[in-house]
Amino acid sequence: MRALCEYAEKLTLRPAEVGGEDVEALRAGGWSDEAIHDAIQVIAYFNYINRVADGVGIELGGTLSLRTADGWVDLPEGEVVAFPRGERGAHGYENRSDRPVRLLMISEMNGPNISVYPDTNQIGMFDAGRRGERRFGALFNVNDAVSDYGGTARIVPPAPGPRGRDSG
Repeated sequence: MRALCEYAEKLTLRPAEVGGEDVEALRAGGWSDEAIHDAIQVIAYFNYINRVADGVGIELGGTLSLRTADGWVDLPEGEVVAFPRGERGAHGYENRSDRPVRLLMISEMNGPNISVYPDTNQIGMFDAGRRGERRFGALFNVNDAVSDYGGTARIVPPAPGPRGRDSG
């Protein structure tokens, strides 16, 4: 992840210096050519939109609300968060402010995937990362689970979240 962040910074601040060795560093870090291509598109688009906003005098700000295992948290401008897989990860986000919010999200999401939502007592599942390739995707209420299936139908409290708070 660090190599990708360094690449994004270089492509943003010093694009004339970007070369093949930068792409090779990403490959050496385990990034596929498809993931590198997608990252370049996101970085370039993000920079483009910033230039458009700057050029027409649009001030972007706002507060992003992030749904975590601990509930909803408002993130200030410039906040950087990283989430592991599992119940300690992010479960959703939305702009609850009256101003636009800029968001850059980098994900290695692929399938199959099972997402645990402890704050709503639900579990989401899908078989492929890309929506167009999915044959199955559903959200289940844990309270509706069939018993005697080898365990108890309940979600245990998650470990502390990525921002270092104890979950309640």
